[in-house]
Amino acid sequence: MTTERDTGSAQTALINAVIGKAGPALITAREALDGFQAMMRSKDKARLDPWIAMAAKTKLAAFAAGVETDEEAVAAAISTPWSSGQVNRLKAIVRQMYWRAKIDLLKARVMAPA
Repeated sequence: MTTERDTGSAQTALINAVIGKAGPALITAREALDGFQAMMRSKDKARLDPWIAMAAKTKLAAFAAGVETDEEAVAAAISTPWSSGQVNRLKAIVRQMYWRAKIDLLKARVMAPA
């Protein structure tokens, strides 16, 4: 799980200085990346369209185009409580059972504590 960016450390100050020297384009790209991360954490899919429009003008344009292509899937990922970890766990259980078990056993395995 990712955590909030530490803005007070010496390492962060050094990274910001290097990015600042590299040019304003990298600064705007980093701000766009921070905006995407904040949107995902806040689970606010209303911010997706404005973010795509803003990110399309930065060095993240290719990423923004990919997000726009799969906008429905990204919006669902933002707004639904399901995570890829839960889906992967379910797939792993089904694979372990080789599709041989009936639904009652599958349900018992899925509902059991991890």
